[in-house]
Amino acid sequence: FTIDWGDGQSEVITDKPIRAITYSHTYSASGEYEIKLSGRATDYSGAATGAAVSFFTNASNTASISKISGSLGKIFPTLPDGSQPKFYQTFYRASNLTKIPADLFAGIQGAPAANMFYNTFSYTAITEIPADLFAGIQGAPAERMFDSTFYNTALTEIPANLFAGIQGAPAERMFLGTFGGTAITEIPADLFAGIRGAPAERMFDSTFFNTYITEIPANLFAGIQGPPAEYMFYMTFSNADMTEIPADLFAGIQGAPARGMFNGTFYGSAITSIPENLFAGIQGAPAERMFEGTFYNTALTEIPADLFAGIQGAPAAWMFYGTFKYTAITEIPADLFAGISGAPAGYMFDNTFYGCSELQSIPENLFAGIQGAPADSMFRGTFCNTALTEIPANLFAGIQGAPAGSMFGSTFRNCYQLQSIPENLFAGISGPAADYMFSETFAYCRSLTGPSARTNGQYLYEIWPDVINDMNTYQSTTGLSDYDQIPYEWK
Repeated sequence: FTIDWGDGQSEVITDKPIRAITYSHTYSASGEYEIKLSGRATDYSGAATGAAVSFFTNASNTASISKISGSLGKIFPTLPDGSQPKFYQTFYRASNLTKIPADLFAGIQGAPAANMFYNTFSYTAITEIPADLFAGIQGAPAERMFDSTFYNTALTEIPANLFAGIQGAPAERMFLGTFGGTAITEIPADLFAGIRGAPAERMFDSTFFNTYITEIPANLFAGIQGPPAEYMFYMTFSNADMTEIPADLFAGIQGAPARGMFNGTFYGSAITSIPENLFAGIQGAPAERMFEGTFYNTALTEIPADLFAGIQGAPAAWMFYGTFKYTAITEIPADLFAGISGAPAGYMFDNTFYGCSELQSIPENLFAGIQGAPADSMFRGTFCNTALTEIPANLFAGIQGAPAGSMFGSTFRNCYQLQSIPENLFAGISGPAADYMFSETFAYCRSLTGPSARTNGQYLYEIWPDVINDMNTYQSTTGLSDYDQIPYEWK
């Protein structure tokens, strides 16, 4: 292997052992130099982060690269035994690099390897990808094969056949952040056409996060068929510009929910509606964080009545955390959570409808299936910062047992139009006080009149006179008829 440093100095390396070695050079004068590499690799490290070659040592050094030419694939080719080079962070943070040579990976062929193009061009200034850049790569997906490959670059377009040779079942994190943070506006319809099989964990994690795409091709994931995998579509289209979701986008996903499966999928995007059968194939018991932040901070105005119709079973922790937070919905379908029945789980409806400023009412039986002892933060911030005018008297009728920490923390906080608190709203709860159990539950509900929350005529602060913490349950609710007698710890 030879390095020509471009100033008349060169370095020859023979029989280099397989380990990470840094070659550096000090120039006698500042200026522009053309560094040339030549040679041919005969073996590669099997380490997950074992780069065949990388120019990244720190951001300032890598930023000095302004242009590349030739073929790295000729120096670091696919070996006769099929071993593949990894271009792990090869040009990572080369912020002045604007162009990729068309033949950069010529000489590389066969199935991809794990981490093969991990962060290869991320944080560069490239504006386009050569159409045949990965033409020699033919085979089944590998873990993290294109993890953050073009993340946070100036790309505006994806070649239609960029991954044409990738054929087979999904692999974990295969397209994690691949195009995240770019300026792309369109996704080629057949970009993932060769990928067929059961979902894999985080397979499309943040793939198009923070892009300018205005439309999702209807059959983008048509080949993905099988039961959900954990975090399979985590933040996939978050902060993108599309306004619609194709009705059959997840049609092939069939089976029981998986942990975090749609966590933040459309978070912060411009969508205004949800197809009625978007999750029709999801059938089974809730999983942790399954719809955490799915539609958070979108322009959504309506929730389809049967959106979660297939979800049947006991609550799971964080299952609907922030699902519709900061949306423009005006009402909640009466049977939205009808299939969910069983004992409460921690954080199960934490922030679910938080900040839905157009929401004025709650269906009477919204949580009818929830039966059992309170769980930590189970309704924390659920309806905080909404326009609710009343609370159904039996909303929490199934909650029976000893208090849990922060169980109703900020549940109705800052509901500025709320008029009154139904008596016996918390009638099923009895037992020793828990930390912050009613922390800011009705704080800043300045339109409240009549008595504060009571159970069978007895005020909450009389039932629990020895609360452990300052809870500020009724902070600034001066219109309550008993406000002056409410203990300091409760206001």
